[in-house]
Amino acid sequence: MTSKSGPENHNNGKRLEGIRAYVKEVGSVGSTSALMGILAMVVGLVLIGTVSEAKTFGLAILILGAVVVSLAGIAARRAVTKSVTGRRGRYSANTLLMIISFLLLIGVLNFVFWENPNRWDVTSTRQFTLAPRTLDVLANLETPVSAIAFFDRNDVDQRPYLEDVDNLLREFAVRSNKFAYEVMDPDVEPNIAKQYGVTSPGQVAFFVNDSDSFDVAFGARYRGRNPQTGDAIFDANPSLEQDFVTPLLIVSGQEKKTAYFLTGHGERDVVDPTSDDGIFAAVNALTKENFDVRPLDLSQKKIVPRRTGDQPLEKDQVAPSLVIIAGPVKDLMDDEVDELTDFLEDGGRLLVLIDPGAPSSYIDFLSNWGVTVSKGNVIDEEDFLRPDTRVPFVTQHNTQNDITKGLERTYFPGVAAIQFDMASMPPVVVGGQILPQQNVIEISRTSSGSWLVDDLARSKPDSDLDRQGTFSTVVLVEDAFAPLDKSPKFIDPNSAIPASLVIIGDSDFVTNKHFDNASNGDLFLNSINYLTGDVSLINIRPKQVARREILATPNEFDVIRYTSWFVLPSLMALAGIGIWWVRR
Repeated sequence: MTSKSGPENHNNGKRLEGIRAYVKEVGSVGSTSALMGILAMVVGLVLIGTVSEAKTFGLAILILGAVVVSLAGIAARRAVTKSVTGRRGRYSANTLLMIISFLLLIGVLNFVFWENPNRWDVTSTRQFTLAPRTLDVLANLETPVSAIAFFDRNDVDQRPYLEDVDNLLREFAVRSNKFAYEVMDPDVEPNIAKQYGVTSPGQVAFFVNDSDSFDVAFGARYRGRNPQTGDAIFDANPSLEQDFVTPLLIVSGQEKKTAYFLTGHGERDVVDPTSDDGIFAAVNALTKENFDVRPLDLSQKKIVPRRTGDQPLEKDQVAPSLVIIAGPVKDLMDDEVDELTDFLEDGGRLLVLIDPGAPSSYIDFLSNWGVTVSKGNVIDEEDFLRPDTRVPFVTQHNTQNDITKGLERTYFPGVAAIQFDMASMPPVVVGGQILPQQNVIEISRTSSGSWLVDDLARSKPDSDLDRQGTFSTVVLVEDAFAPLDKSPKFIDPNSAIPASLVIIGDSDFVTNKHFDNASNGDLFLNSINYLTGDVSLINIRPKQVARREILATPNEFDVIRYTSWFVLPSLMALAGIGIWWVRR
């Protein structure tokens, strides 16, 4: 018995050592597997939270990690049980319980604040605080108003401008439960963009649900693409809040844009629908475009800038969004010229429909704004409304401008040539940039078979007396900081509002007889909508972004850098080691 017990005990001891080694190996593999599983779960959560395209892959990694951790726990259940029931396990359980409680508290608070949103502007210039007038407009919305910001979220060139627009529209939505918005790619939804007259990214359409009332503002103005790099070029809107409140006022019916027709100089009649020479049809179309149309007699009324906003007007004052001069036959008085000039110098908008042989005061007035109107009219022997060559068809339009983009042919029963010379335009300094004092752009021109004939009664050109060529019939003057006979005032690039004018060398095309023919009415309405597209109904000054930079020498900058890189982390590590040492 004794002799057998020795070898048997020896064998049993070997078996126990093998089992212990196996258990130790399993425990080591289990620990490694648990760590790998936890790492996989962390990677899966990161992918789900940050990479939208990899959510499915991240979920698969998360599930795989959870399975690996579970299997590792089963394989090392004794070690897990001992760790949980031991003194260290109890401390770990308490810590885990505190972490879970903290996360639950954060979740509850997040839910409460999400359901009851409040935002605090902690910038020194109150950069993100809406103006009191904006808050009043939002509070007075009686019907739900929606907005669509036409941007491509995936376009890196559009993201900086979309961020500003998105922030402002979100603030609108927070302040009023009757306002909602969405972001839409105009290339993905071209029919919706066309429905609201949106022709380029960066525009924002405001509208009343279940209504035809809408208005479009610029979140950022699209300028085309860089020919070298192909990158999209946008101009930021420095008056974003002001320009977004204006369409709110319009579509909600709180206020309208006003178009004033100049009277007292034999202009076209605006009230008689039966007269072929009147422009009642044009006025009626403007009214349908949500304009408030009124007459303007400069002998009785004084024009003040539209951006005076909420300041009450005197009885003899008007604040038009736009002034229209339609076919005058009598000269302007000197004080009327001064009145119109002051209006434009304050950033006014003016549409001039001027016929051949117009009074000299209008010719002189327009020459100060960069254009020359011919005394004669244009005859086109190639493209004209039969049988009169003095009624040219115009099909050559500036396709890069919103006034004539997509416009078909128009015709003008007796049209003057509009001439300009940008090469001789004096320069002006704006925001450190040298720009022309006025920027004149050709919008439409006649064919190469045209002649400029001084004798208005003649329908046949004379090669010895008349000049052949293509002639501008519609021009746009924008970014006009001052008339050419004056030096520009001090120009602040953040607040300067240059004038804009559209000059058309004919007023007959918009009369009741011709308004609905060809694209005549579209040209008239497009010109007005373009001119008033950035006219504001209220005054909200753009907020200045405060720039605070640390001015440091290279040595001081190195101290700041290495302190943040090494000193602070080292102090945190030492504090952790000290706490462990005390509690070990």
